[in-house]
Order: sequence, then C-alpha cells, then structure tokens
Amino acid sequence: MTEKNKDTSIKKIVEQIKRTIQIKNKDDKRIKQLEIKFFKEFCLKQYLKECEPGYCVFRITNSCEYVKILKKVHTI
Repeated sequence: MTEKNKDTSIKKIVEQIKRTIQIKNKDDKRIKQLEIKFFKEFCLKQYLKECEPGYCVFRITNSCEYVKILKKVHTI
C-alpha cells in the first residue's frame, strides 16, 4: 500500500469515527430527553426534576412505579 493510499484510508476511518461519535452523542441526548419525560410522567413527587433515591420513601418502600418500570427497561 502506498503512502497516499494509507493517508486516504486513515482519513476515511477517522471520518467514520467522527460520524459515529456524532450519531452516538445525538442518540445520548435523545435518550436523556426521553428519560426526563419518563421521570416527569411516573414520579410521584411532581416537584422534583430528577430522582433522588436516597431521600425517596417510595423508592425505599418499593412502591415507586418509575423505578419498577426503569428496572424492567434496563433488563431488556
């Protein structure tokens, strides 16, 4: 393989990596948005912006639907 072909090959690989990272970042943002929406829908403490497991009586007593569903989602 010539130097020029190597350089071209490296550039293509780098571009593919960059595109993959951009897609992953976009997907991560979308997942975060969905998690926030999901939390707002199912958390019994409507005044919170995110789950506070150490202070949540519903989570401690295993009566939190948000946590129950979240566990099921993550085990799929």
